[in-house]
Amino acid sequence: MKTKLFILLAGITLSACTMFKNADLKPAETHQRVESRNFKVLFNFAYPFRMQPVSLNSEYSLKISGDSAYAFLPYYGVAHTAPMNLSEGGIKFEALMEDFSVKSVPRKDESIVTFKVSQGTTNYKFTLSIYDNGKASLHVSDFNRDPISFAGELGL
Repeated sequence: MKTKLFILLAGITLSACTMFKNADLKPAETHQRVESRNFKVLFNFAYPFRMQPVSLNSEYSLKISGDSAYAFLPYYGVAHTAPMNLSEGGIKFEALMEDFSVKSVPRKDESIVTFKVSQGTTNYKFTLSIYDNGKASLHVSDFNRDPISFAGELGL
């Protein structure tokens, strides 16, 4: 039984690791895409504040294009206010970004992108870390919900 469970977990882990293929992404290309404000990050794991990590099977993403952000992300966790329409769950929007900044951290081979988005009565704060190898992590906070983080890679 333990062997079957191990094989199943190993298969899930390998499929999650190979979901995105950015082996050809070079650090200079990563920095150029981030600085140009034209990139998309695809996420394969969610890390809710009060829950276990969740493997994501759909194409959840955050796209930055000029001064706008496009998000299609799930939400798992405690919401202090719920939307009236259940189809409005998750973190989904197309909106202008506020307070956009990019900070390079050469010691960690990382670029940190921060910005805010206002969507109706919801005010999101995003902190996106993109590493030279194309890996990325995103932290989303909102006054009405517990924070949530995501892990993924820069899309091609």
